[in-house]
Amino acid sequence: MVIVKKEGTKMILNKTQIGKRKRIEKKAFELFEKRGYSQGNDLDDWFKAEQLVQMENAENIKLVYEKVKKVRKGFV
Repeated sequence: MVIVKKEGTKMILNKTQIGKRKRIEKKAFELFEKRGYSQGNDLDDWFKAEQLVQMENAENIKLVYEKVKKVRKGFV
């Protein structure tokens, strides 16, 4: 657990949230690179990166679900 202080408030992040945040940071920077390091779109990059990470998470969950479903069929 990590406690982050920001302007007098506390925000507690667990390891999963930290990992997700790092993935978003990396994706946002990749988008910034793809635009040729053009300034002024940091929020757009961040929101798009969040969207991409969410889509990756959803796809991973779907894949795990399908694998579990196949395993369960073998035991029935």
